[in-house]
Parts: sequence; structure tokens; C-alpha cells
Amino acid sequence: MNAPNAIEWLDDREFLLDDLRFTCISAFDRVNPSGTDHFVIVKPRKVIERYSALVRGATVVNLLELGIHRGGSTVLFERMLRPARMIALDLMPGPCLPLEGFIDRRGMRNTYSIHYGVDQADVGALERILTESDTTRSLDLVIDDASHHYAATRASFTALFPHLHPGGRYIIEDWAWAQSGAQFVLPESWLRTPALGVLLFECIAVNAARSDVIAEVTIGPGFATVTRGPAALDPAAFAIEDYYLGRSGELVERLLAAWPPADSRSAPAPPSP
Repeated sequence: MNAPNAIEWLDDREFLLDDLRFTCISAFDRVNPSGTDHFVIVKPRKVIERYSALVRGATVVNLLELGIHRGGSTVLFERMLRPARMIALDLMPGPCLPLEGFIDRRGMRNTYSIHYGVDQADVGALERILTESDTTRSLDLVIDDASHHYAATRASFTALFPHLHPGGRYIIEDWAWAQSGAQFVLPESWLRTPALGVLLFECIAVNAARSDVIAEVTIGPGFATVTRGPAALDPAAFAIEDYYLGRSGELVERLLAAWPPADSRSAPAPPSP
């Protein structure tokens, strides 16, 4: 594996990495799709810089990304970390043409393992992908930038977290949408679902009771990082609720009960200008 080069910022939205150009956009920007050696990425500069600081000096052999979108983040993480295996999946039927074109032009089919039409909550599919991707050791890093819904994200976490090696990290992006201004522009259906932050509370509860399972939870702009502890975990039997103690389960039930059926809950008014 070659050592990655540093990111070179051209301005607050544009940066270079190797011989590739990236443009940071928001989820609501209407821009041209990624193209030849130029990718859009739905993350602001501060999040890219946080990732860069987080992974600086890290050795990552097997990396799994949930959520491909336009392919920019998949290429970025592979170029930043140079894993031996870059596994990525998405619910879209595919293919992501900019990503596929990049892989073919660079002759990197042995590095990238791309899967389309996969629901992140499909535990059986996740297990098959790990097997088919021939990961010769456990995962070093998982990045979840897929549905951002509690149930689906929790299903992926339950399936994949035990496959991390001790010290491996599980990143959950955009976990705070229900606590931020994003809630005012999201579809009504999102307001009927539990906040993704409930899963982070569960991880914190496990850290409090069993730091050998979850060694650390770090929350910051854009994403939260959950670090795997040294405990032996059986992927076939892992359930996060088995590891938090005391009143944590009661608090989780209260948090989940805060989302009544859709017909008894109205959307909040947008903030005043």
C-alpha cells in the first residue's frame, strides 16, 4: 500500500488529492454529476478536515462504506487511506458511472468491491458481501453515510460492528439531523422516525457499562465515531442492548416512544429568519 498524499485546498469548496479534483456541495445543491477525475462530495470542508485529522497515520486494510451516492466519497476515502480492499454499497440499482469509470481507468478492480441494490438493513446481504469481498482479516473502518434512519442504521451497526478488529472505528454520519436545522427542510416522513441520535445514546450507554465492547464514543461536526473494544464478539449473536445496564434500557424506550404515529404529530414550524 502506498502512502497517501495530503489534501490541497484551492478554496472552501474545491480541493485536490493526488491528481483528482473534488468539489464540496450540500445535499440540496443542483450541480453537474461527478465526471472524469473530478468528483462532487456531499460534505463541507470542516468535515473533510476532521476526517483527514482522524485518519492521519492510520493503517487501514479493509474499509467498508455504506452509501455511494455520486461516488466522490468512495474515491476520497480510498485515496486518503489506500486500503487493500475498499468495499462500498448502496441501495440505488447502479451503476454509479463516475465511480465505475474511475475504477476501470485506474485498473483497480482488485481494490474496489462495489455492490448496488443493497439495503443497509439487509443483514444477510452484508454478511455475503463481507464473504465475497474476501476480507482476509477483520474490518478496520466502517463509514455509514447511507439512510440516516435509526432502524436501518442500527441494523447495519449490529451486523458490522463485531467484524471490526479491536481499536477499529465505526463512523456514523449526519447523526444529528433531528437536533439541527436540517429537521425543518426534511420530508414529513423523517419526522415520524426515531432520531438517529438514539443509537449514539445506546453506544454511550454501552461505553459506560462495558468499555471492553465500546471503548470510546466521539461526537463532533458531521459524524460520530464509535471505537471497538477488545471484547470477543460473536457477529451472529451481537445485540447492542445486551451490553448496557441500569436504567439505560428504560431511557432508550422513552426516547423511542417520543415518536408517535404520524397522524398525531405535525411538522415543526421553520425557524424565523
